[in-house]
Amino acid sequence: MLISQEAMDSSRKYYKSTFVCRFLFMLPIISFARLYATIYSFVSELIVSYLPLLTLGTFVYTLVLAFICRKQFKQVKLLITANLFIVLIVTLVITRFYSVHATPVGKSGTTLTVLSYNINALNSKYEQVAKLIRNSNADVLSFYEFQEHQFYSLSEVLENYPYTNFDVNKVAPYAAVFSKYPIKDITRHHGYDRMQLILDKQSITLYFVHATVPLTPKLFNDRNQILEDLKIKLKTDKSTNILVSGDFNLTPWSYYYSKFTKNLSLTNITANHLRFTWHGYNLFFIPLHIDHTFISANLLNNGYFYKTLKESGSDHKPQLIKVKL
Repeated sequence: MLISQEAMDSSRKYYKSTFVCRFLFMLPIISFARLYATIYSFVSELIVSYLPLLTLGTFVYTLVLAFICRKQFKQVKLLITANLFIVLIVTLVITRFYSVHATPVGKSGTTLTVLSYNINALNSKYEQVAKLIRNSNADVLSFYEFQEHQFYSLSEVLENYPYTNFDVNKVAPYAAVFSKYPIKDITRHHGYDRMQLILDKQSITLYFVHATVPLTPKLFNDRNQILEDLKIKLKTDKSTNILVSGDFNLTPWSYYYSKFTKNLSLTNITANHLRFTWHGYNLFFIPLHIDHTFISANLLNNGYFYKTLKESGSDHKPQLIKVKL
């Protein structure tokens, strides 16, 4: 029996469209496999930073493509299943970081409130920042990218914080810290400042971090070196009460986050909510979780409070932390 030219053309068109559908469904599988294989690299780090958006995009991509290729469903159903399985696994990886483990801070005992905030060097919304400081009622302010113009413009509200490591006539620290309580043993390290705070005859060791933005391979390596040095310092620190906070420029799903936190006896309390801490140029659709706060077991057991506040002119959300000593 002879096959008509029209039937042959229809068959070719069908197989061609089937091939295209299979190829398009293979792209997410190949991409995630490639990403996993090079998870430690500079390029993969940038991509992984947006893993939640990438995962959501893959899910939408799969559903839209499944609708477009519905006539070839039998031929591509395994690939659809594979894509959705990858989305499920990656979603579990992302959500595994988040957990509600907060113990409320009681009214009795000595409580310390810290405002940890990348203020942004260009931020000139001084009234908003001053209002933020007053409303936070914080005992300690830690600013990253803090500049001289901000220091003078906020001088009135900063008068309530007589102890500081900031001096306009000296090299700016990684974290400009202003405290209502005496601070001692201030040491500057590459990417972070360490100090001790004394209140009610009790001490707490504070690490305020501003790691390098990994926008180039060189800066990427510098950021990683800061994290390695910080981890060594933390693992040898014998203090009972330790709080580490700041702009790490590191997302929780990064290979280097896992490397930093492995065998580190501190808990990341930013995991108690699903909000992101940075919005690039205040664009809501490119959020990152790059600001973190870690506390030692003693502070964790005593109870803590954590939340993010309004940006107030910055591209970062301030972190408000309360711990009981």
